[in-house]
Amino acid sequence: MMIISFAWTTDAFLSGRKNRTRRDWFDDYASRFHVGDTVQAWDRTPRVRGAKRVGFLKITGLRKGRKAHKTEDD
Repeated sequence: MMIISFAWTTDAFLSGRKNRTRRDWFDDYASRFHVGDTVQAWDRTPRVRGAKRVGFLKITGLRKGRKAHKTEDD
């Protein structure tokens, strides 16, 4: 199962205020995620001692865009 770290936004993720994420990933890595996939959400990368899984999320949409188009809601 794939994972996504929400190190800077864990509280927003857990409270439900965060409902999307934008990542600066290489295309080959991003292509591993698919609509309908369930993904583990972590408070930081699991390779860091003390990291913990904080939940799961379901991918409901994917869109490739430029990072410069980030909005206040992101």
